[in-house]
Amino acid sequence: RERFRPAIVAQAVVPIAVFAAVAWTRDGASAGPLVAGTIVGLLVQVALLVTALGRDGHRPAGPAGFPHRDLRAVAAQWLPAAGAMLFQDLTTLIDQAMAAALAPGSVSALSYAYRIVSLPLSLISASLGVAILPVLSDLAARGRDGEFASATARWVRVTLWGGLGATLAAAPFTLPVVRLVYQRGAFDAADSQVVAAVILSYLGMIPFFVAGIVAVQAVTARAGNVVLLAVGVVNLVVNVIGNIVLSRWFGVAGIALSTVCVYAISATILIGWLRLRLVGAPDRPAAG
Repeated sequence: RERFRPAIVAQAVVPIAVFAAVAWTRDGASAGPLVAGTIVGLLVQVALLVTALGRDGHRPAGPAGFPHRDLRAVAAQWLPAAGAMLFQDLTTLIDQAMAAALAPGSVSALSYAYRIVSLPLSLISASLGVAILPVLSDLAARGRDGEFASATARWVRVTLWGGLGATLAAAPFTLPVVRLVYQRGAFDAADSQVVAAVILSYLGMIPFFVAGIVAVQAVTARAGNVVLLAVGVVNLVVNVIGNIVLSRWFGVAGIALSTVCVYAISATILIGWLRLRLVGAPDRPAAG
């Protein structure tokens, strides 16, 4: 219903509860406060979301009133989406495994680099995806195919150009950021150079990553999650081949470049599928 505040507040409850539990017990050596804070935070999170839904008139349904048909419809979309996420997670594991066959320290360099890159990408992914999906879903539900196609194309262009600008703006700061965050103790200047090179390679995926978020939400809004599963399989194959080829030329930075290829190809496939489905699509009367 495009009411983001309750969901955002609920997401913040768990880390706040964990922090409060650790601060209250003053026991930084035990995992007990972390576990207790997580459990309490999740209970409060559920209570907040149920309350927010109740204000809209939604009530938890008992077994007799459970919407079996709706559940099947959700499962039909959730299962391929879950499969796509599984293949995406496997690419990360494969990257780590193949980096282990390279020069000593390659796995660590890959992990250090991805931690820096993943923070802004996670923020972009969560916020952009959450903001776009309800708008596209509403257009799809009302049969506004022309508006849907126009909005998707506009956001893809904006995110591609915005991502390219972000890449160019961030590139000069890779080495200074690595030095600031990591270079101390056993992590020396040579390590900073290696990690900075991996980050620089990862930056190339930003335009395709953010455009891919728009494409994924558009595919999901049109109940096309089976396409995401197929793209997940393609991603896995491209990732393995790219790692083998590019790591021979560029070392561990080649594995990051392979990830760029994965996101570029997946975004291209998804955008191409949407174009085939939506180019010239007129608005139609909403079902029902």
